[in-house]
Amino acid sequence: MHHESANNVTLYPEDYSQYSNRSHSDSSKAMRRTSNFLFRSKKERKISPFPLHDTPPSLSPESRCRPRLADFLFSKGVDNVILAVIITFAVLTFVSLSLEDIADDYVLYVEVVELVLLVFFMAELLLKFYAVGAVSPRQVFIRSVWNLFDLLVVLVSLLLAALSLVYASRNIGFLKIGVILRLFRLTVAFRKFGEFQKIKAKRRAQNLTNGFTVDLVLDRVLCILGGLLQEPLLQANHSLYEGLAWCIEVINSDRLTETIVTLPKAIAESQLKEAELINLVNQYSTVHKTASGTLRPRRHSSSPTSLRPSVFHVESSIQLDVTQCLSSVETNDFDVFELQRVTNGHGLFTLMHLLFRMKDLFSNLEMPIENFKRFVSRVQSGYNADVPYHNSTHAIDVTQTIHYFSNVCGAADLMQMTPLETAGMYIATCVHDFEHPGLNNNYLVNTQAELAIRYNDKSVLENHHVSATFALAQEETMDIYASLSSANFTRIREQIINMVLSTDISQHFATLSQFKNKFSASRPITAEEKPLCFQMLIHSADISNPSKPWEVCLHWTELVMAEFWAQGDREREEGLALGFMMDRYTVNVAKSQIGFIDVIVGPTFEAMRVEFPALVENCAQLKGNRENWEKRVQQYEEDLQVPAPLPE
Repeated sequence: MHHESANNVTLYPEDYSQYSNRSHSDSSKAMRRTSNFLFRSKKERKISPFPLHDTPPSLSPESRCRPRLADFLFSKGVDNVILAVIITFAVLTFVSLSLEDIADDYVLYVEVVELVLLVFFMAELLLKFYAVGAVSPRQVFIRSVWNLFDLLVVLVSLLLAALSLVYASRNIGFLKIGVILRLFRLTVAFRKFGEFQKIKAKRRAQNLTNGFTVDLVLDRVLCILGGLLQEPLLQANHSLYEGLAWCIEVINSDRLTETIVTLPKAIAESQLKEAELINLVNQYSTVHKTASGTLRPRRHSSSPTSLRPSVFHVESSIQLDVTQCLSSVETNDFDVFELQRVTNGHGLFTLMHLLFRMKDLFSNLEMPIENFKRFVSRVQSGYNADVPYHNSTHAIDVTQTIHYFSNVCGAADLMQMTPLETAGMYIATCVHDFEHPGLNNNYLVNTQAELAIRYNDKSVLENHHVSATFALAQEETMDIYASLSSANFTRIREQIINMVLSTDISQHFATLSQFKNKFSASRPITAEEKPLCFQMLIHSADISNPSKPWEVCLHWTELVMAEFWAQGDREREEGLALGFMMDRYTVNVAKSQIGFIDVIVGPTFEAMRVEFPALVENCAQLKGNRENWEKRVQQYEEDLQVPAPLPE
């Protein structure tokens, strides 16, 4: 296959781009016709879980008859009859060969029976040829080498057998060809017997499982695609054949969650360059390990912030200025920085307490209030105030934003959230960056940090956030789940884990792709779809800063860049390769934010707006903020500094 790859980003091959222009209905119809033929051309169709036919009421009687005939011809009963005929035919062929030079009355009887069996074989072939015409061009049946061989041998044998009965003399020259042809008949018989044995073995295996089979969906998909590659009509279409082969290769290599970047023929000067675009996509699709030679020894690795004192003692009374600040909690203009100021750094505790009161979650879930206060206070203290961006203020922002999505944008109604799910949603946002060290997963993996070793380089920080907070709840005085039944605890634990792990930015494209494929219009959300929606809600809230008012957006950008650049300085000092956007001397902040909006935040909010139309306000704010960044590209370019030389 000739698809290109840059780092971990796959550039979409031009050869396959033509298929993206086809309508979904045309593609699905073509695939359905081909897959139907594939299964109808195999004898094991009766143990296939796929329907053998889908007969619209508008079809003619002939078209309705053919699929039923196909079902009958490939049924177990017919297979048993054919097996008996094959065995009889093989015995008669041996007898006929042995009687070739013996003038005996039995020869005539043998040839009559043989003629009847040949008629049976011819009828079988003709009926199958007729039946498969309902699902694919009949030429495909004939193009099968073995089907054609069967047809020719049976046809010629049938003619010669008939002539041998008409002519009394067995010495006519062309009739002697029958001696050789009988050997071919044996080949046909043995091939049919071999096919039957395969079917019998599969049915025997099926009987061992009480009549059912267990297949992976992946195996079934690969089976279908592999079978399609064998079809002559598809092999004649080179580009489609190459496309199917590429699909099989991608599935086999477990690369379904890789990203594909489709680049325009020309990228305007004001947009990202190709390399910058690829780097940006890479940043949000995988964890990047530096070369092994730059890895720091484990004995020098650092772990996130150590535990702080167990509980903050927070007054439960809410002062007037706090009340005024919280009055805008259900708007996109909510000022999280002001809340932190008026609560003296206890904003997360204050907001969580307010939301649980608003939703009456304490009484609905019978949650111990004192345990809740101690738990949230401990989580709040676990956020490092020295980290510029991933601190408790960010946790407040994500919690308030998901509340806005839920209450104002209609997510709670469309998802029909239960009190348990609502509590799980707020707890997940509250703890989603607990004990964040201000260093990203790439750094922890590349430096072989203790957490990276513990979690096998997979969503290192996210695993720690959720694991550490459930460990807190193990303490009796902070057990906020004490009153829950085992079933409800399992549900809320699963929800929180799934939500927090989905904040791993390397899962962005996989999660977004699943959501876009699932939701194409605003509609009520089923129970099976809720986990994906919760993942998208927290992920969207986590990256929502560019959708906030400009001054708030600008302030958050300054904070996140300060954190990135602090890590970049650390990487430079330790001789590591600098991560994406970590170099304060080369990153144009305005251009980086334009790319972040264009590639990450914009597509996410547009996809969310399909299901939650009220997000149109955030999408409009995104557009306005992007225009503001466009105006500042040149200014940030001029402000770039030249790094001072490192000391010898």
